[in-house]
Amino acid sequence: MYDSFTVFDFMMFLALLKGIEDPEIHVTNLLLRCKLEKFADQIIGKLSGGAVKRASLATSLIGDPKIIFLDEPSSGVDVANRKEVWDFLKSLKSKDRVILLTTHQLEEAEHIS
Repeated sequence: MYDSFTVFDFMMFLALLKGIEDPEIHVTNLLLRCKLEKFADQIIGKLSGGAVKRASLATSLIGDPKIIFLDEPSSGVDVANRKEVWDFLKSLKSKDRVILLTTHQLEEAEHIS
């Protein structure tokens, strides 16, 4: 992630690179879905570790990919937000999507799978 971009601008940049139709609407919907709307205008380099993780997760969803690779999606997130991240990842599961993730936390792997 580019530390000098705002969360919204970075997500727009990626949406434009991917050729997303109506990128502004797509990004706004992702910000709402990931509960990042209050961070939309904040510089990525000034966010907390947990907010950066959530923004990173949101960027992985641009274009509604059918395969998502995540590397320790809840590391650096406080305990209160960790379950929220886990529940969000569970909500992404569907018959036509594969989510591959790495984690050192057995509890996380069990909860999400």
